[in-house]
Amino acid sequence: MFPEAFKMLNRASDPPKYKQDKQRQPASKRVQEAAEGLLTCIIQHVGAFTPPCGPESLFSLLDEKSLLKYTKGNSCLPEHGSPFRYYVLENAIVVGLLEQPLGNIEDLLPTVTALIRGPFGRHAWVMQLRHSPRIKRGSSKSHLSDPGRPMPVENVGTHHSVKPRNFPESVDKVTATKAEKSIPTLESLVTDEKRPELNKLKSFIEKQDQFESQIGQRKQQEVKSMPFPNQDTECKPPKITEEFQAARLFLSHYGFLSLEALKEQSNTSLPPSLVTLDTTNPGLTNDLEMLDTITARDNDTVHVFYVKSGQRLAQDILRNVGSQRGIQGQFLEFLHSLGWPVDVQKHAGWTGHISTSWKISQPEDIQENAPRVGTGGSIYDGQQQVLYWADVSSEVAFIVPSLDNFHRLQNDGDKSPQLSVSTPSEGPGGTKPTTLSLERPLTEPRNKTMESPSSPHDAPAFRTRRFGRPSTVTIGPDTKIFVVWLENFEDHENFPTGDLLPMTSTGLEQYTATSSSSMRQDKDIFLIYIHALQNGLFRIHMEGNTGKISMAIPLVDGMVVSRRTLGSMVRQTAINIGRRKRLESDSYQPPHVRRKIKIQEIVDKYHLKMTESEFYTALFQDVHK
Repeated sequence: MFPEAFKMLNRASDPPKYKQDKQRQPASKRVQEAAEGLLTCIIQHVGAFTPPCGPESLFSLLDEKSLLKYTKGNSCLPEHGSPFRYYVLENAIVVGLLEQPLGNIEDLLPTVTALIRGPFGRHAWVMQLRHSPRIKRGSSKSHLSDPGRPMPVENVGTHHSVKPRNFPESVDKVTATKAEKSIPTLESLVTDEKRPELNKLKSFIEKQDQFESQIGQRKQQEVKSMPFPNQDTECKPPKITEEFQAARLFLSHYGFLSLEALKEQSNTSLPPSLVTLDTTNPGLTNDLEMLDTITARDNDTVHVFYVKSGQRLAQDILRNVGSQRGIQGQFLEFLHSLGWPVDVQKHAGWTGHISTSWKISQPEDIQENAPRVGTGGSIYDGQQQVLYWADVSSEVAFIVPSLDNFHRLQNDGDKSPQLSVSTPSEGPGGTKPTTLSLERPLTEPRNKTMESPSSPHDAPAFRTRRFGRPSTVTIGPDTKIFVVWLENFEDHENFPTGDLLPMTSTGLEQYTATSSSSMRQDKDIFLIYIHALQNGLFRIHMEGNTGKISMAIPLVDGMVVSRRTLGSMVRQTAINIGRRKRLESDSYQPPHVRRKIKIQEIVDKYHLKMTESEFYTALFQDVHK
């Protein structure tokens, strides 16, 4: 499957068609989207995963703010406005071009820094236009030193003295005719009285010829005696230019400055291949930040609970992980097999809540807190750390809710959504779990970001303001995945699913298909129960609130697994559950599709419509003055 999913079966009598002339006719939109994702994964990530920044992010961790800290010159100060120029290529890629060189670049060469935002991520590239190769480190030669010109060579070969002729030699062999004698010579016209004047004129001509010959010979001698090169006649290179229009060079070298690229595409409603964005509009920066928060991978959140024998209350279950006392050692070993610990404040990937995810941590925003020790897993409750695992296509955060999360949820008051409790039909295990719907008070603005009960109170404002606008796309169904460790297997019948549901908020509820259709619609809840047997194996029991057990593998209901494979199988099953529910949803849009839609919205809002002449005029203007 490839993006060009063409119907390529032609009759033998049909003339051959080139690939660019063939019409795209994918079997379905989903097939095309899946093919695009597969092709990008093959080209970009096969052999190149993990990226330099680690598996936590497929994006470059550089953005405008971090790049401007390393630029040279005063033109990058806030009072001068944003020095970036933004263009949209092929209605799918936003390119921000910065012409100021970075602080680590010493060469006076055309340098451009490009921030490229596309459907599959954000990438930063620094490019230089260089006409000479780089000098090795430690060499005393300068990168821009004059290489000099070759020395003159005296032996230039045999010099042939050829007398120039106006006509070829064959003309002299032609027999003269009477017509050639129709014009008389000067000698035949001069009389004896004028003969002295003619002789005097001939002597003047001979003297002038001799004088010019002497001057020519003297000049040749002077030229031979002068050193080479001559400072008066030597061609010197112009002074090295220190200011360049690198953005224009970048667009020109990639072929985006042609007249065809600036014209509207015929028979379509698409904009031109090259679109200029209005950088004076302050909303552009906010929309670019919102685009950066749309990850290029699917994300899932798994909440892990520990249930001691006979426990039925949510507070008792949450209190278990506060200390290692009374916790089976196999449980802690199981937690560490799910993923690796990451610091929420420094993490650039998914953290289990949208308010602290996909951010670029700044040193001034990081608060050093003493790590909690001796816990039974509560350190991974999302306040300081979470357990994280990621591959090319998905990322998972494993959270162990604690009693601190429960107290924070109660103390939030008007900051958190109101929780309305109802008791529908019996859920898993025969109990009647409470069903929660998220509703905000009428006095609270709708665009206010929901605060996570597991996120710190003092989270910086810039982390949450990006999610204030209502989303035009959905990310699939609201699926909750619980992993429950049981000391007594029969306790799965009394597990308080509804009471623990408020502890599993991820902030994505407002972007899911469930919340967009009905805020009170039941969530899809899947539970994976684990019970340690005396023989060292682990019994698996799986349930779902909809009455049907998920067909996701490798775990199935009733399976018994070993200690070595427990963590990896639970993790893969949780990933497959989320992936299966997203594919079953008609409203689900893959991450690269959501990013593409957001880019098209940016084009519609900030497209700076100009004629070809206005575009070239603005492009050649010196924006630094």
